[in-house]
Amino acid sequence: IAEGSTSGDKRDGSQKDIRFSLGPHEDERAQWILNSVRSIFHVSDGNIVKGDHSTVIYFRSGALNQIFRTMFGSGAHNKKMPKWMMMASNSLLICLLRGLWKGDGHITYSGIPRRLMAGYRTSSRELATGVCAILIKLGIRPTLRRYKQPSTSFGKGEIYHVSVYYDSKKLCDMLGLVSNERLPRWEIKR
Repeated sequence: IAEGSTSGDKRDGSQKDIRFSLGPHEDERAQWILNSVRSIFHVSDGNIVKGDHSTVIYFRSGALNQIFRTMFGSGAHNKKMPKWMMMASNSLLICLLRGLWKGDGHITYSGIPRRLMAGYRTSSRELATGVCAILIKLGIRPTLRRYKQPSTSFGKGEIYHVSVYYDSKKLCDMLGLVSNERLPRWEIKR
């Protein structure tokens, strides 16, 4: 959900595909996404296109496009968490959150005294509230804040920030996230 998007529209006859956009240095993650989608959806298609500023994984499939549009929405502002997802097992929800945090999440230390904070940002209100609902189901207390992006930012409009302060250690342990205090970035425990 975090790095994925769909393209094409029935009305204009354009090629339908799904794509995942990553940073130019994320070769291992790109290969993992390619292999996972091929395995889960039994498709032989899929290409990794590497550019100077991004790595994009494409799957040209009208069927996958329709599945992803229906389940997760189309366009960054319209992404959503399917309602049936709330009925999934906790282990599946943890996997979903781990993927979301790998894409658009962060772990940092803030305040005085410094304390751990886990955050997730999206331009979709519906996706942000879905993430909060999943966190609550898992016993994590999130807060949700809305703010306008600065005019100097990439993109425009409102951003929704899901923050976890009080249960951040519990969430990090649950998702297998670690943070280095000197470099407030995260990585997945291996």
